[in-house]
Amino acid sequence: MLSKIRHLKIFLGLIFLLSINVNAIFDEFAYTPVSVFELITVGEDYDDWNVEVVGVLYFHRESTMLFVSKEKYKFMDNSSAVFIDASSFDESMKNQFTDASGKYVSLQGLFNNTNRIKNTASSHTFGPAYSGVLSKIKSIMVLEN
Repeated sequence: MLSKIRHLKIFLGLIFLLSINVNAIFDEFAYTPVSVFELITVGEDYDDWNVEVVGVLYFHRESTMLFVSKEKYKFMDNSSAVFIDASSFDESMKNQFTDASGKYVSLQGLFNNTNRIKNTASSHTFGPAYSGVLSKIKSIMVLEN
């Protein structure tokens, strides 16, 4: 009887360990919902995180940004936006972004905080007045027509 209980404990312990590892695998691909405002104000809390964020998209050959609102988009208020690294976009992604420019979109990607990348080549690409960069964009969903 004692042997069966010991085997059961070992079995349950293994199941527990496997469940932790499975969760860790899925967490790596999970996207945390955040607002553009959060990325601007407390971006250091989301540095190197996969995030899902909603905002107004601006897509142009020289810069791509996600703004807090249509008003901030209209006046190109860089302090109310995060930049998007579009350097690795293929033609399909560029077409999606072109069609969505000026609209509310939901994006999934990797966020890098300004403070961490301030002294790298990336800061020269995006300029000094920005709050961080979204890169490795996995998906874009237009939320309005």
